[in-house]
Formats: sequence, structure tokens, C-alpha cells
Amino acid sequence: MMQDAKRYIERKMKKIDYIHTKLPEGYDDVETRYRKVRDEISVLQGVTKGLSNYEFGGTILKNLSSWSTTLGKSTNIKSLRRDDIYTDTAFVGMELANSVSDKHLKQVCSDFSASYEGIAADKRKMNEKMSDIVEELAVLKKKCRHIDHQRTTVKNTRYDLEELVQSNVYKEEEKEALEKKFTKNAKEVVVDMTEFMHLSMINGIIMKIAQAHREFCEKAADHLAKFN
Repeated sequence: MMQDAKRYIERKMKKIDYIHTKLPEGYDDVETRYRKVRDEISVLQGVTKGLSNYEFGGTILKNLSSWSTTLGKSTNIKSLRRDDIYTDTAFVGMELANSVSDKHLKQVCSDFSASYEGIAADKRKMNEKMSDIVEELAVLKKKCRHIDHQRTTVKNTRYDLEELVQSNVYKEEEKEALEKKFTKNAKEVVVDMTEFMHLSMINGIIMKIAQAHREFCEKAADHLAKFN
């Protein structure tokens, strides 16, 4: 990594025009498309983690804590469990059910608590699925790191070869060795980038994210169906 960083700085400090060393046809186009797909993986990781963790914080949870303090003045609510938003909501319903005397209201509060307890359980199941998806994305990112290292090798070799040829002072065998290395690496990385875009299964992962979230939303709606 340190060597790659050093070479990157060298290329930036001493720029050269690539006159004698051409990349394989279509290389730039493939690289541009590959980078877009690669960058989307990090975005998808953020989305997946966000869908997995939103119930553990944010404005809603802070407000719920504040509301529980207010409710506690007129009920027996002592404190929230400071769990996820759904479990805490179920806790509020349970405490209200234990605090009111009206039978109808008590039943409503009990049903409310049970519904959100069920939602909390289903959310945990969804989070497990999302965790598996995050792992899939991590595997893809690892492949990207390997390809990016190959891309850096191509850039460094191309730079060295162009610099050598422009110097007009070199041994022919040295030039041939660099040409062979550059050509071989460039062709290989084009193949790897192309295969990655075809095999990255981004579409399948997006489908998994949406399906897991849809299943959770449908189950949550079922839990709340009695409140209409």
C-alpha cells in the first residue's frame, strides 16, 4: 500500500504524455463502468446497515424517551428499556395496560404492546437477513480491492514504460520486458473488471434487500391490522 501511494505521488508530481503506450481498446470505458459499480457497493452497504439499525436511535427514539418521562408522572412507567424503538414502544403499551383501570382501554394497550413486540421480533429477523447481505457486499468489496491493485499496477507499468521510451536511453530487453508486463496486466484487468460487472450480482443483492424489507413491512402491517 505504501509503495502504491508513493508511485501515485510520483505520477502526479511528474506527469507525462502517453505517446508510445496505449491501453487496450475499450479499457477506459470498461474502467469507468467498473468504478461506478464498485462505488455503488459502498452505497448499498450503507443502505443495508441503515435499514438494519434505524430502530436503535435517532430523533424518534429520543422523543419516545421524553414522552415516557411525561407519561411516568401519571402512570407507573419507570423507565424505558432503552432497546430498539419497537421493543420500547411495546414496553410503553405494557406499562399503560398495567396502569389504567378501564377494561377496554387496558385491552387496547395490551394489544398495542403485543403488536409492537411482534414487530420487534420480525425486525430482528430482517436484521439477520440484512447482516448476511452486508457480508455478501463485503466479499464483493474484497474483489474490488484486488482489481484496484491490478489497475494500479497497470498505471505504474505504463508510466515506467512511457518514461523509459521517452528517455531514449534504455536497453532493448528492458523495454521488451516492460512492454510484455504492461500488455499482459492491462488485458488481464480488462477481463477481471468485465467479469466482475457480470458476476457482481448487484441486481440480485438489491432484490434481496427489497424482499427482506417488504416481508418485514407486510408482517408489521399484519400485527397492526386490528387497529383500523
